[in-house]
Amino acid sequence: MRALQERIAVETGARASLDIWAPHITIGSGISVPDEDVSHAKELLDRAVENIEPFPIVVSGFGFMDDWVGGRQPGVTPYVVYLGIEIPDSLRLLVESVRTGLTERFDRWYEQPSPYTPHITLAYRDLAEEGYLRIKEEFEHEAFSASPIIDHVSLVDEIPGRFRTERYRSLLRNSINR
Repeated sequence: MRALQERIAVETGARASLDIWAPHITIGSGISVPDEDVSHAKELLDRAVENIEPFPIVVSGFGFMDDWVGGRQPGVTPYVVYLGIEIPDSLRLLVESVRTGLTERFDRWYEQPSPYTPHITLAYRDLAEEGYLRIKEEFEHEAFSASPIIDHVSLVDEIPGRFRTERYRSLLRNSINR
Protein backbone atom coordinates (compact mmCIF):
# COMPACT_ATOMS: atom_id res chain seq x y z
CA MET A 1 0.00 0.00 0.00
CA ARG A 2 2.91 2.31 0.71
CA ALA A 3 4.23 1.48 -2.76
CA LEU A 4 0.92 2.65 -4.25
CA GLN A 5 1.16 5.92 -2.31
CA GLU A 6 4.71 6.39 -3.58
CA ARG A 7 3.64 5.63 -7.15
CA ILE A 8 0.85 8.22 -6.95
CA ALA A 9 3.25 10.78 -5.46
CA VAL A 10 5.72 10.27 -8.31
CA GLU A 11 3.01 10.54 -10.97
CA THR A 12 1.10 13.48 -9.47
CA GLY A 13 3.35 15.27 -6.98
CA ALA A 14 0.75 14.67 -4.22
CA ARG A 15 2.75 13.82 -1.09
CA ALA A 16 0.38 14.44 1.84
CA SER A 17 -0.43 10.76 2.38
CA LEU A 18 3.27 9.93 2.39
CA ASP A 19 4.31 12.78 4.63
CA ILE A 20 1.51 12.82 7.19
CA TRP A 21 1.12 9.18 8.24
CA ALA A 22 1.64 5.54 7.29
CA PRO A 23 -1.17 3.55 5.63
CA HIS A 24 -3.82 2.83 8.27
CA ILE A 25 -7.51 2.30 8.95
CA THR A 26 -9.24 4.87 11.14
CA ILE A 27 -11.40 2.97 13.62
CA GLY A 28 -12.67 5.77 15.81
CA SER A 29 -13.27 9.44 16.32
CA GLY A 30 -10.37 11.75 17.05
CA ILE A 31 -10.28 12.45 20.77
CA SER A 32 -8.78 15.32 22.71
CA VAL A 33 -6.77 13.89 25.61
CA PRO A 34 -5.22 16.36 28.03
CA ASP A 35 -1.64 15.42 28.99
CA GLU A 36 -2.74 14.56 32.52
CA ASP A 37 -5.25 12.00 31.15
CA VAL A 38 -2.96 10.16 28.71
CA SER A 39 -2.25 7.29 31.14
CA HIS A 40 -5.98 6.85 31.68
CA ALA A 41 -6.63 6.86 27.92
CA LYS A 42 -3.97 4.16 27.45
CA GLU A 43 -5.61 2.03 30.14
CA LEU A 44 -9.04 2.49 28.55
CA LEU A 45 -7.69 1.52 25.14
CA ASP A 46 -6.01 -1.59 26.55
CA ARG A 47 -9.26 -2.62 28.24
CA ALA A 48 -11.31 -1.92 25.11
CA VAL A 49 -9.26 -4.38 23.05
CA GLU A 50 -8.16 -6.90 25.69
CA ASN A 51 -10.51 -9.66 24.47
CA ILE A 52 -10.10 -9.10 20.74
CA GLU A 53 -7.89 -11.47 18.77
CA PRO A 54 -5.89 -10.38 15.71
CA PHE A 55 -7.90 -10.83 12.51
CA PRO A 56 -7.43 -10.50 8.76
CA ILE A 57 -9.18 -7.95 6.61
CA VAL A 58 -9.64 -7.92 2.86
CA VAL A 59 -8.44 -4.80 1.08
CA SER A 60 -9.61 -4.67 -2.51
CA GLY A 61 -10.45 -2.24 -5.22
CA PHE A 62 -9.67 1.41 -5.73
CA GLY A 63 -12.11 4.14 -4.79
CA PHE A 64 -12.21 7.74 -5.95
CA MET A 65 -13.82 10.84 -4.47
CA ASP A 66 -13.94 14.31 -6.00
CA ASP A 67 -16.03 15.97 -3.29
CA TRP A 68 -14.26 15.20 0.00
CA VAL A 69 -15.70 17.49 2.67
CA GLY A 70 -12.22 18.16 4.08
CA GLY A 71 -11.36 19.68 0.71
CA ARG A 72 -13.45 22.73 1.56
CA GLN A 73 -10.64 24.04 3.77
CA PRO A 74 -8.31 26.67 2.30
CA GLY A 75 -5.32 25.08 0.58
CA VAL A 76 -6.85 21.58 0.56
CA THR A 77 -8.20 19.82 -2.53
CA PRO A 78 -11.41 17.72 -2.61
CA TYR A 79 -9.79 14.78 -4.47
CA VAL A 80 -9.14 11.43 -2.78
CA VAL A 81 -7.89 8.05 -3.97
CA TYR A 82 -8.33 5.14 -1.58
CA LEU A 83 -8.52 1.36 -1.22
CA GLY A 84 -11.78 -0.24 -0.14
CA ILE A 85 -12.04 -2.63 2.80
CA GLU A 86 -14.57 -5.37 3.35
CA ILE A 87 -16.01 -5.11 6.87
CA PRO A 88 -15.79 -8.40 8.76
CA ASP A 89 -17.66 -8.78 12.05
CA SER A 90 -14.31 -8.70 13.87
CA LEU A 91 -13.65 -5.16 12.56
CA ARG A 92 -17.15 -4.04 13.59
CA LEU A 93 -16.48 -5.45 17.08
CA LEU A 94 -13.16 -3.61 17.32
CA VAL A 95 -14.71 -0.32 16.20
CA GLU A 96 -17.57 -0.67 18.70
CA SER A 97 -15.26 -1.68 21.56
CA VAL A 98 -13.01 1.34 20.99
CA ARG A 99 -16.04 3.65 20.65
CA THR A 100 -17.70 2.55 23.90
CA GLY A 101 -14.50 1.90 25.82
CA LEU A 102 -12.53 5.00 24.86
CA THR A 103 -13.82 7.62 22.42
CA GLU A 104 -17.16 8.22 24.14
CA ARG A 105 -15.27 9.19 27.30
CA PHE A 106 -13.38 12.16 25.81
CA ASP A 107 -14.16 15.31 23.86
CA ARG A 108 -13.80 14.73 20.15
CA TRP A 109 -12.22 16.98 17.53
CA TYR A 110 -13.13 14.58 14.70
CA GLU A 111 -16.28 12.46 14.45
CA GLN A 112 -16.03 9.11 12.72
CA PRO A 113 -18.50 9.28 9.82
CA SER A 114 -21.56 7.07 10.02
CA PRO A 115 -22.15 4.59 8.58
CA TYR A 116 -18.62 3.32 9.15
CA THR A 117 -16.82 2.98 5.81
CA PRO A 118 -13.26 1.79 6.38
CA HIS A 119 -10.66 2.52 3.75
CA ILE A 120 -6.95 3.15 3.30
CA THR A 121 -6.21 6.57 1.87
CA LEU A 122 -3.64 6.60 -0.90
CA ALA A 123 -3.77 10.29 -1.85
CA TYR A 124 -5.67 13.33 -0.56
CA ARG A 125 -5.23 16.90 0.56
CA ASP A 126 -2.73 18.01 -2.08
CA LEU A 127 -3.95 15.87 -5.01
CA ALA A 128 -4.72 18.28 -7.88
CA GLU A 129 -7.61 17.65 -10.26
CA GLU A 130 -5.30 16.82 -13.18
CA GLY A 131 -3.42 14.21 -11.14
CA TYR A 132 -6.64 12.83 -9.70
CA LEU A 133 -8.13 12.32 -13.18
CA ARG A 134 -4.92 10.70 -14.43
CA ILE A 135 -4.74 8.27 -11.49
CA LYS A 136 -8.44 7.51 -11.69
CA GLU A 137 -8.13 6.62 -15.37
CA GLU A 138 -5.03 4.52 -14.68
CA PHE A 139 -6.34 2.67 -11.59
CA GLU A 140 -10.06 2.30 -12.45
CA HIS A 141 -9.49 -1.00 -14.19
CA GLU A 142 -6.46 -2.13 -12.20
CA ALA A 143 -6.95 -4.93 -9.69
CA PHE A 144 -5.60 -4.73 -6.16
CA SER A 145 -6.07 -7.12 -3.28
CA ALA A 146 -4.32 -7.67 0.04
CA SER A 147 -5.17 -9.42 3.33
CA PRO A 148 -3.28 -7.72 6.15
CA ILE A 149 -3.73 -8.81 9.76
CA ILE A 150 -5.08 -6.27 12.24
CA ASP A 151 -3.03 -6.92 15.38
CA HIS A 152 -2.91 -3.55 17.15
CA VAL A 153 -4.59 -0.20 17.61
CA SER A 154 -2.87 3.11 18.29
CA LEU A 155 -3.44 6.42 19.99
CA VAL A 156 -2.07 9.06 17.66
CA ASP A 157 -1.01 12.66 18.22
CA GLU A 158 -1.87 14.93 15.33
CA ILE A 159 -0.95 18.39 14.21
CA PRO A 160 -3.82 18.66 11.69
CA GLY A 161 -2.68 18.54 8.11
CA ARG A 162 1.01 18.36 8.99
CA PHE A 163 1.92 15.03 10.57
CA ARG A 164 0.87 12.32 12.96
CA THR A 165 2.92 10.37 15.48
CA GLU A 166 2.01 7.23 17.34
CA ARG A 167 1.71 8.00 21.04
CA TYR A 168 0.75 4.53 22.20
CA ARG A 169 0.24 1.09 20.66
CA SER A 170 -2.06 -1.51 22.21
CA LEU A 171 -1.61 -5.03 20.87
CA LEU A 172 -4.64 -7.24 20.44
CA ARG A 173 -4.85 -10.39 22.59
CA ASN A 174 -2.50 -13.18 21.54
CA SER A 175 -0.79 -10.97 18.96
CA ILE A 176 2.44 -12.56 17.75
CA ASN A 177 4.07 -9.15 18.34
CA ARG A 178 3.51 -9.34 22.11
